[in-house]
Amino acid sequence: MVRPFGPIRPTPPPDLGERRAIRAARDGCPMFKYRDGRAPDKAICVHEFLDTGRRWTVRVAVEGGEESLELYEVKDGVKLDKDALDKMIDLVRTRDNYAAIEAIKSASSPDGEEYGGFAIFMILLKLSEEASQALGDVHEYLFGISADDGSPLLLASSDQDNSRSQFLGCISALLDDPESVEMAIVTLPVKGLDTAAAGTGS
Repeated sequence: MVRPFGPIRPTPPPDLGERRAIRAARDGCPMFKYRDGRAPDKAICVHEFLDTGRRWTVRVAVEGGEESLELYEVKDGVKLDKDALDKMIDLVRTRDNYAAIEAIKSASSPDGEEYGGFAIFMILLKLSEEASQALGDVHEYLFGISADDGSPLLLASSDQDNSRSQFLGCISALLDDPESVEMAIVTLPVKGLDTAAAGTGS
């Protein structure tokens, strides 16, 4: 399979006003839905949605070796529309502050299940100074590709205090307001690794 992303040298974009970032967090992301297709209830979005007792481990290749990242499992099925992937691809191809690299060597669920190949990818997101005042500075999200329909399914987040509303605001900034993004890196599995899973289920 041909990988759709190509590496692009990241460079800082102009800042986005804090008011727009707050509005993005408040209004949420139209590409978000629950695993069963329901739209999010904004009153529920402010509550914790991560299980800090259950952690995913992602091994990432870095210069001179590798690094292990721990991310907190998402309690509910949080799925993006398939169109979100197309948007990411376009942004990687057209914007200097978006890039794609192959660096994931393995990912393990809290139950010890291994994921690899095209079943997973990570987004490393650093927001502009003004946008980060509303949404936080740096975020790491682990996604799986649903075996049912190919949609991105959020598996885990690096921030144990992350809320649904914060996640929605970050995804809205990533996809719809790239000027609010200082750097976004889509991290893919390293080519040639033996993979244990072709999809993540639902």
